[in-house]
Amino acid sequence: MKTALRILGVTGLAMFGWVGASQAAPVTTDLAGNAGASASPPGVIFDLGGGLTMTVTGHTNDGDGSGDAPFATINDRDLHQDSEGLGVFGGGLENPDLDAGGGVAELMRFSFNKKVNLISVIFDDVANSGEEFDLSVDTVDVDVAALLGTDNIQSLPAGGVPGSDDFLADFTGDGLMGNLFDFYTDDFADDYRIRKITVEVVDSGDVPEPAALLLIGMGLAGLGIARRRRN
Repeated sequence: MKTALRILGVTGLAMFGWVGASQAAPVTTDLAGNAGASASPPGVIFDLGGGLTMTVTGHTNDGDGSGDAPFATINDRDLHQDSEGLGVFGGGLENPDLDAGGGVAELMRFSFNKKVNLISVIFDDVANSGEEFDLSVDTVDVDVAALLGTDNIQSLPAGGVPGSDDFLADFTGDGLMGNLFDFYTDDFADDYRIRKITVEVVDSGDVPEPAALLLIGMGLAGLGIARRRRN
């Protein structure tokens, strides 16, 4: 009997630990495609499974040259999607990369319906060694260079096929959590696409299921009975 109660108690506590430690697995989205220009809004919407959706929209910002988020003004701009990923498109002959085309600084916003942790992003179509990127989370500017040691894209590790122009910004462990992630430009020399993004849903409380609560209660009760019998 004591053995059975002891097993029951351990089972209940193990179940408690298992439920409390549950985490959502990281989700990687490849943004390459052949959609061409996409109106923004609504932008491009991705169903990432498990009730998580990601909406990507294109914009311009008023931080021309040196400004950091938050911006006083953000206007809409179309997106462009092809085999190199997503960029921001001003129409006509404007370069469909995320850049400062047409004399304005561009911004690509990733909006999630749940709070997520940004794990990594892969840049593509990087034209030269001077490309830099800026990032804000929930409109608050992030010091990218302090986190990664650089904000120069070509100084980042290769993130795609060897020999390609894919570069990986790895934010693992940096705690970049929120609902809005803005990648933007603040210099006319910046020019890139976003090819892949990896996020994970932030656990919002780890509430045990009813069955788990029952096992926890039985386990704790079993431990209490066993202690009284020993006394």
